[in-house]
Amino acid sequence: MSIFSFSLSLAQKGDFIHPGYQMDDIICLIRWMGVTQQRLRISMIPVPVLSGPTSGETIEKEIIEWARQARRWTIGAAEVFHYFVVKSRRMPIVAACSWGIAFLIYYGVLLCTGGLFGLTTMLSMIFLVKNVPLIISYIMYGLFALQMLTFSIAFIIDMFIPKLLHVDECICFPRNLFHFITTPFVLLAYSLVELYALHEVVIVSKKIRKHGHICKMLS
Repeated sequence: MSIFSFSLSLAQKGDFIHPGYQMDDIICLIRWMGVTQQRLRISMIPVPVLSGPTSGETIEKEIIEWARQARRWTIGAAEVFHYFVVKSRRMPIVAACSWGIAFLIYYGVLLCTGGLFGLTTMLSMIFLVKNVPLIISYIMYGLFALQMLTFSIAFIIDMFIPKLLHVDECICFPRNLFHFITTPFVLLAYSLVELYALHEVVIVSKKIRKHGHICKMLS
């Protein structure tokens, strides 16, 4: 979820926003970098906001709603990547390459394939591959530690930002610790939802895109 603002002059130069795509913030960035022929810098505005997807009334409904939102976000990300591929030729080369690599790492590696790769690798090392060299084991443990370090940075930022913005937030340490420990499992579930949604995009892309827009309007 994001809350963003932009100048009217930039919107006019960029011919405003393409109405056929979700994720207006990223679409604007791609579109306007092509129009201005330069990398646009996003500045953070230190204003506390409450932003999040719709929630369910019970745990079961919350999980269903979470999966629905994850599916919609994945469809939107696929649309954004398609839009980027089309518009990248109009963007500065350095900006297009750096932005495209960052997009693939975040959406393609971290969110979609990270959990699935970790699960399949662990299962193969337990049941299929015998006498795994120590160097391979150390590499796998190192990658897992790097992943958890990335998550820990996000948790640390989330812990200090409310204090910097002078926002009273009552979230106890055991709760944060529980969320941190369950992060790999949540990421795995998210990866499964993303894998399903991406196959939907590939097989029935037009119907899914229309459904995604409807979901966006309803949410």
